[in-house]
Amino acid sequence: MATAIRPVQPIDPAVLALLRALNEHNRSHYDADRCRWASVEDLSSPDTTMLGAFFGDELVGVGAIALEPGYAEIKRMFVVPHARGYGVGADLLEALLDIARRAGRRCARLETGERFEAAVALYRRFGFCPCQAFGPYRANPANMYMELAFPPEA
Repeated sequence: MATAIRPVQPIDPAVLALLRALNEHNRSHYDADRCRWASVEDLSSPDTTMLGAFFGDELVGVGAIALEPGYAEIKRMFVVPHARGYGVGADLLEALLDIARRAGRRCARLETGERFEAAVALYRRFGFCPCQAFGPYRANPANMYMELAFPPEA
């Protein structure tokens, strides 16, 4: 099935519904006190771009990238269960990484949970490696911090 990737607004009702589903997914794997996620206000920041993945008119995935000084952070990646296995996550991730590269960032970083095995496998396929906690994050044994360094421009 072909996936269309395009910008979306975090306040769009369909996006909010996916973000709520992501929150529930996170809570089903971790205690609420371990769940920390970007707010709609954070995702609406001028330095953050949110993308949606669509099957036709149906929003089936979201992801965001925040352009921080020196790096970009992947945030709020989520694909609805019935769209998993079609490469939606990979399509979203590639589009987000392209934004980071075009913005001149030297690497992309992310935080995920160790229990999200499919997500971790996707990030590893793209070349992400474990790194130290960064930015606002504090080391937490239930979380994984990953980084993908971009090759220098030729």
